[in-house]
Amino acid sequence: MKKSTLFLAAALLAMCFSSCGRRICCEPSPHNFQIVPSNYAFFSIGEQKQLSIVIMPADYQLTNIIWASSDKYVVTVDKKGLVTSVGYGEAIITASAEGRTATCNIIVLSDTD
Repeated sequence: MKKSTLFLAAALLAMCFSSCGRRICCEPSPHNFQIVPSNYAFFSIGEQKQLSIVIMPADYQLTNIIWASSDKYVVTVDKKGLVTSVGYGEAIITASAEGRTATCNIIVLSDTD
């Protein structure tokens, strides 16, 4: 092996040790995840919809998902992804985990829309 290849391998191994403790290899991270459905419309205040996460690859376990609403006056979301309409308008629900995010566009329509 060339010295540069050995140096690169040693540097990568050192990065793994420093970021993951004493493990030889870091934990894998998902290639992608998305919220299902990715778009949803409510037709009245007080409706609820359970959102789900689809992870690719499917055998990966995603933990510590943080759910958030861009406008809590339109929809709220709990820690399990249950969305509740509380006002009229548009909002984006975001699920964040392991440095990645996925979104769901939400609209709450009034009777006049």
